[in-house]
Amino acid sequence: MKVIPFDEQPLEARCLALDGLSMDHKVYLGQDSVVFRNNQTDRAIHIYNKSISFSRVLTYVQCVNAAASCLDRSPFIEDIEPEIIPYKVEVRVNLVEECGENLFSIKGNSMKYIYTISPFIDGSSLCWSN
Repeated sequence: MKVIPFDEQPLEARCLALDGLSMDHKVYLGQDSVVFRNNQTDRAIHIYNKSISFSRVLTYVQCVNAAASCLDRSPFIEDIEPEIIPYKVEVRVNLVEECGENLFSIKGNSMKYIYTISPFIDGSSLCWSN
């Protein structure tokens, strides 16, 4: 995982337009972040609430990546047969590839936020009911 502090980024990479051409117009709201999809890279960009510190996000990322690694080594797969329709459940954790701070702009307004980047998984979610 890459950790990219704001002051270590090149100037041309210090701002991302969240309403730019490469970004999906659909926004996913979470409890601690807002998620945008970059259609060009097929990555999820999680923009965290201002009340969460960089050190807390970094700790969260380290725990998420440790859980992902653990489940890769020892997968949790369970066959479930509720009523008539059997199905297989496989628990996985989406690895975080990058964590940092950056300027993000929407409609010309820019603010610095803590972010993480991970692969975008298109499908059902426990957080996003639709």
